[in-house]
Amino acid sequence: MAVGSLFPVLAFSLSRDTLLIALGSTTAMALCLELARLRWACLNRVFFRYLPLALKEAEASTMTGATYLLIGSVLAFLIFDRGIAIAALLFLSIGDPLAGMVGERFGRHRFSGRSLEGSLACLASGMLVALLLWIAHLEVSLPAMMAGVVAATLTELAPLPVDDNLSIPLFSGGIMTLVTLTGI
Repeated sequence: MAVGSLFPVLAFSLSRDTLLIALGSTTAMALCLELARLRWACLNRVFFRYLPLALKEAEASTMTGATYLLIGSVLAFLIFDRGIAIAALLFLSIGDPLAGMVGERFGRHRFSGRSLEGSLACLASGMLVALLLWIAHLEVSLPAMMAGVVAATLTELAPLPVDDNLSIPLFSGGIMTLVTLTGI
């Protein structure tokens, strides 16, 4: 949660250009590490040995969720207005891990490997984040953010072929942009 929230929180105080340089540089370094890790098995073993909490077994032969998060963050800040990117990335960085934790512990109703209980935790936490951002006067309307939370939750629940660290901010940000532009 904390690591995923870093760049959206920094966006409150950094200029767009400074944020994109920092985020782009971090993403480029992560991609280089990923390519090296996936190219050389010995390096991959080192990563799994010394960073066991940061990596999942399923990521042994694929890019990590953290790298998808960085790519999703870069795209969100490039495509969307600052407030929409911040909201979409906070919905992801708080809602997705909570969905996983709640789903693992309390999940009884499963759909495509996801749990209804986890998705409800994602929805509730996203609504709380949206309310706090609205109180903090983020330049996105509360209805747009609530629509973004619903989009983030449905994306988290959906069995998409793309990592949700990439799809959640793009779908959520897209819906918030649509609601903002149409004035729904």
